[in-house]
Amino acid sequence: MKRRTFLSLIVPAAVLGGGCALRPFHFIQMADTQLGFIDGGKDGNNFTAETEMLEKVMSGINHMEPVPAFVTVCGDMTNSAGHKGQIAEYKRLIGLIRPDISCYQVSGNHDFKGKPTRENRALYAETYGPDRYWFERNGVMFIVLNSALIHEAKDCPEEAEAQWIWLKDVLAADRGAGKIGKVVFMHHLFFDRVIDEEDGYYAIPGESRRKYLDLFAEYGVYAVFSGHRHTTIPENSYRGIRLINTNAVCKSFDNNPGLRVVRVLPDGLHHEFYPYNRLPEKIIL
Repeated sequence: MKRRTFLSLIVPAAVLGGGCALRPFHFIQMADTQLGFIDGGKDGNNFTAETEMLEKVMSGINHMEPVPAFVTVCGDMTNSAGHKGQIAEYKRLIGLIRPDISCYQVSGNHDFKGKPTRENRALYAETYGPDRYWFERNGVMFIVLNSALIHEAKDCPEEAEAQWIWLKDVLAADRGAGKIGKVVFMHHLFFDRVIDEEDGYYAIPGESRRKYLDLFAEYGVYAVFSGHRHTTIPENSYRGIRLINTNAVCKSFDNNPGLRVVRVLPDGLHHEFYPYNRLPEKIIL
């Protein structure tokens, strides 16, 4: 990496902007870089396709004007948790982002060796840093959650409860201000189409779905960004919370890989999805 260490990208609770007045800015949200998924082979050592795609992505981000405030990767950084080659290449690629653009990792299910147990969360922390934290930018509070713990709450009850308690404390502190206030980043989406849909692989189970969304509504969370779905679905909402899911930046199931450019303006969030190889050069704020 150039001019910075990997852990410096993900310092928790970093206060990145002073004051509460919202000054317009934009950030990049991508998900499911998942090196080794397209054509990894049995050993997972072939991630040439992802490398070629992500090198174009990083170059496009670096040439944006104005410079993005930060980049967030919403989970599944690699296809195989603990795979040294995939992890090393992911870190190299993230290191291509210019040093004045912060980068925040969000844990996904592929980032844990099995369930997100205490031991597996410790391995994740050694590789990427904390799996839950918050940071601030220009009066907006961004909260990063480990959604694998929510999805697998029955198998990791103590870990899931600890995150729930932490989340309530963070939300109750009411650090966010203005119309937008608080935004959540996580890997799993809450639902595909409707709040009462049946449980499945992709969405948060129904038992936890309303529990978390009602908490978010109570404390004024403005939007939730997620990944995991690897396909294009429309923006949803629940009790005024905007639910925005982003296609995979590499392996897309509907052949539409890309990322989201999010403009944060006084009147709210404005977002557009762009193919990975056709990123805009000029962002109008």
